[in-house]
This record gives sequence, structure tokens and C-alpha cells, in this order.
Amino acid sequence: MHIVILPSSALHELARLNITYPMLFMISNPQVGKKSYCGVLEFSAEEGLCYLPYWMMNNLFLEEGSEIILRNVNLQKGKFVVLQPHETAFINLANPKAILEQELTNYSCLMKGDTINIHYNQKDYLIDIVECKPDD
Repeated sequence: MHIVILPSSALHELARLNITYPMLFMISNPQVGKKSYCGVLEFSAEEGLCYLPYWMMNNLFLEEGSEIILRNVNLQKGKFVVLQPHETAFINLANPKAILEQELTNYSCLMKGDTINIHYNQKDYLIDIVECKPDD
């Protein structure tokens, strides 16, 4: 999933700032200049920590304990996306379109250049986000 777990202090600060919903964030690795976007699952992390999915850490070249920058953002609703599976095995599944439609509901946003993980039938399928419209 494209979601993170933040500490409760983040929720208090966001509520004070009167942000717009849904809560979306730009998450970046300042060491290498990589960024991505995500939503939040819950506010139950220990103070000073942010829990990310392993595949998102890989996309951002992060290791456990790495420093990140997290900013609240407003994003336009996506209208179009081009995806490219890493293996043809995904395309050869019985109904890849239905699998994608179901699995993509787990993602609050997609970003061009990201690689997402679709877990189906006890197997992981990596899929690149090649293009997004109206914005990357």
C-alpha cells in the first residue's frame, strides 16, 4: 500500500493547520533527492518515527532509520496512468485488469517513476508507473 504510519503529534499538527482532505504527503529522501507521494493509514507510530512499506523504502533508497522529509500536499485527481509489469507473467494471469483495479484501490496516489508491488495468489508482481495524467 502507498500509505504510512505517523505519530499522533503529526495528527495534532495537521488538525491545527486546517489541512484539506484526503491527507496526502510528499515523502522525500534528502540524501539522494528522490521523492514519492503517499497517504496515511493511522497515527500510531512512536514519536519521531514514520513507518513505510518496504517497497516504498526501496523506491526512495531508504534504509531503516534514514531521515525523511514529509510534507502535506494537495494533488489533482488522476485521470490516466500507464503501467508496465516487470514480468509478462502478470499479463498472463486470468484477468489482470480486474486484479489491477482491485489492488490499485490500496494506493492513495501514484507517481511516475515509482514501482509498486501487486501481491496476488501468493506471488509479488512489480509494476512500474510509466506515465500519469494530468500530472506526473
